[in-house]
Amino acid sequence: MRVALLSVILLGCVACGPVRAEGDFAAVPITTDAVVAGLDFMGGARLSWPAKKLGGLSAASLDGRALTALSDRGRWFRLRLSHAPDGRLLGVEPVAAGALGGRDGKPVKGRWRDAESLARTPRGMVVSFERHHRLWLYPRGLDGAPRDVPLPPETAGLPDNGGLETVAASPDGVLLVIAEAGGSAWTNRAGHWTAATWRLSEGFAPTDAAILDDGGVLVLERRFTLLGGWAARLRTACLADFQAGGLVDGVEIARQEAPFPVDNMEAMAVGRAADGGVLLHLLSDDNFSMFQASLLLVFRLPAP
Repeated sequence: MRVALLSVILLGCVACGPVRAEGDFAAVPITTDAVVAGLDFMGGARLSWPAKKLGGLSAASLDGRALTALSDRGRWFRLRLSHAPDGRLLGVEPVAAGALGGRDGKPVKGRWRDAESLARTPRGMVVSFERHHRLWLYPRGLDGAPRDVPLPPETAGLPDNGGLETVAASPDGVLLVIAEAGGSAWTNRAGHWTAATWRLSEGFAPTDAAILDDGGVLVLERRFTLLGGWAARLRTACLADFQAGGLVDGVEIARQEAPFPVDNMEAMAVGRAADGGVLLHLLSDDNFSMFQASLLLVFRLPAP
């Protein structure tokens, strides 16, 4: 069933309220008094951390209260989130930041640093990269030396800026990878890759995904047009739909457009509220532009 987000009137460009800050880190709360259909908006913040070069946020993962985000300039950031029992965002605090490690254990540089997605697995963190298309497994922390994850041969022909935008992992270790260009998709089960296609539509392209405990797949997509600006949407499917040669057409469950706060939404991390509800944490890539922002937006999925 298609459910669109209702229009939201912002109380200014950013919300009124206290600024949570430590040193030069700041998280300016975003609020709204509008009703959202399909997803419950649980709060958000406009993030800045100049000393640690926070920006370009393209990937995220959540472990309890710890949110790890990656920049497409090869940096990682760890933030501590505070939520009310129902999932409302109460606070964001900085924990640590650093550079992603390269194969030699030194900070990754140049065209090798374009990290785009992050998945937490029992063996470590898997990061997907564009330009030099690859998956790296970090078994001992993101600033350590990674190992290569063998890729399907078709990925070699992907365009520089349309590669492995999305990687997600299921609880039982299945990897799902979706390319931004063309919607090419692959699943990896026990080391074997199977190719499928994620159906693209309306000018949206996939930017991140998450696999839920029940085998459901959430795919975050974004679009930019000169007239409409930024937009994002969520579509859902089942992991079992990604069969060899199959075309997977996800069902839209929410759409985020102006005047709702929206930017270049590229990262998604899924967690649980204290009462068991599913929480989506969306992050935007500001492209290090003064005209954009690093937004953290928290939504709650409705009960099935």
